[in-house]
Amino acid sequence: MEPLFERHGQVYAWLRSETGDIFSRSGQPVAFSVDGSVYSYHRSAHLGWWDEGHMRDHRGAVVVSTRDATGLIVGNPGLAGIPGMPGLAGLPGRPGLPGVPGRPANAGAWASRMPF
Repeated sequence: MEPLFERHGQVYAWLRSETGDIFSRSGQPVAFSVDGSVYSYHRSAHLGWWDEGHMRDHRGAVVVSTRDATGLIVGNPGLAGIPGMPGLAGLPGRPGLPGVPGRPANAGAWASRMPF
């Protein structure tokens, strides 16, 4: 499991990189990545794109990043530290995938709203 950091360098979620599954800090599955797109486990909605160790939303803003993310434009947030990894809940079946919207240009900003 790899920590995903938000704009202030705090751990916001966890990534199981082998599967692309994203978990909340409490260990609940919240999203997953397939072919570079990120989808919600709960709403079966397209949330954004995963590329080079970070996720971007529908406006092109960075949502979360790994410690080794590249291509951020906004810079890595300083990485304040890593809390203990949560116990993980069982994974539900992945929902059917909706269509993927057009991808915007990468914005030089962090997301103002978290999609999960």
